[in-house]
Amino acid sequence: MARTIKIDNALQKRFSHPKKKRKSRELKVSDQFNAAISKAKSTGISCAWSNEAFELWYLLHFQYRNTGTKRNEYKKSIEDAVNEQIKNEKKKFVYAKNATDMYAVLQQFGNQEQAIQRAKKLMQQYDGLQFADYNPATMVFKLVEELTGKSDELNEEIKRKFEKGV
Repeated sequence: MARTIKIDNALQKRFSHPKKKRKSRELKVSDQFNAAISKAKSTGISCAWSNEAFELWYLLHFQYRNTGTKRNEYKKSIEDAVNEQIKNEKKKFVYAKNATDMYAVLQQFGNQEQAIQRAKKLMQQYDGLQFADYNPATMVFKLVEELTGKSDELNEEIKRKFEKGV
C-alpha cells in the first residue's frame, strides 16, 4: 500500500507539474493584463486593447463576431470578408499582419462606423475587471473615436477645459 502511494505521488508530480506551471504562467499573464488596464484606468488613461487579437478590430469593419476566435483564424475571416466585397477583381486580397495599406483597405471595403457600433455591442456583454477573459472584445473603437473627433467624452472634457480657460 505504501509503495502504491509513493508511485502514485511520483506519477502525479511527473505528469501534472507542467500543467500547473503552464496554468500558473497563464494566470500570471492574465493578472498582469488585468492589473495594467485597471492601473491605467485609475490614473485616467484609457487603453486601446483587443482580445484575442487586434485583427478583431479589422474584422468588425465587415461583420459582427461575438464568439471567441483563435488568432490565426482572423486572417482567413478578414480575407474572406474583403474578397467578398471585391468579387469582380481578378486578384484576391491576402491579409498581411504589417500591411501598410490596411487602413486604405478598411476605408474602401469596410465600414468604420459599423466597426465602432459592433465593438461597443461586444463590450456591453462584459462586466467586471477580468479584461483578459473578455473574448472577443476590443477597445480600439475608443481610440478611433478620439482620433476622429467623435468621442463625446473627450469633446466634453475639451469643452470644459476651454470654458475654464485652461
